[in-house]
Amino acid sequence: QRYAGIQDEAIEYNTGVLFFSERAKPVFESWKRLAPQIDSSIVFLGPQGQRMVMPHNDQGSFAAAIEETQFLPFVLPLNWNFRPQWHLSFFGPVKIWHDYLEPPPFFAEMSRYYAKPEAIIQYHSATR
Repeated sequence: QRYAGIQDEAIEYNTGVLFFSERAKPVFESWKRLAPQIDSSIVFLGPQGQRMVMPHNDQGSFAAAIEETQFLPFVLPLNWNFRPQWHLSFFGPVKIWHDYLEPPPFFAEMSRYYAKPEAIIQYHSATR
């Protein structure tokens, strides 16, 4: 189980980029109440395979708030919040590059391609 205190089958949403309207207010109220109650730490393997702990994370309590309110979110595809550390591939243009490192040089070329009206959505590897 990734987070203590939430269901094993709860869907985990990437909370890096959220768009919402007034209809989502109950979710945010629930999230605010649940965040201090849920252990949001995550154990993961670091770059050299070492065991590390992320002490704070908002995704567990957000998943619990979605479950509690039974809200049905519209989930954008991966390229709207692309995290190259975790995602190795994607389709189409990247809308949000979610990383501290600069995008690789081919991203500028890819962006120019997708700016053309005749561009066709394609599969891409994050490394090229």
